[in-house]
Amino acid sequence: MLREATSDDHCGLPEEALIQNAQKLLEISRELIITAIEKELEKESITKDIIGDTQVVFLTAYYIYEKNIAKMLLGIILILM
Repeated sequence: MLREATSDDHCGLPEEALIQNAQKLLEISRELIITAIEKELEKESITKDIIGDTQVVFLTAYYIYEKNIAKMLLGIILILM
């Protein structure tokens, strides 16, 4: 799901959308999907962050890339001010 979202130019998905999409695709219970998300969080293969008031799930590598890009852009903006 998350890798598919990156091909659509998204670095993460709202957690609820991820759960609902996985339920439809895999035809398994919500509880099983939530358990799988928790296990992946423990393994640090995915990362959760709050954007606005929405919990968003990212592949950890993409999350790190996005954070680093944001820091670099902020540094450039501060230099230009």
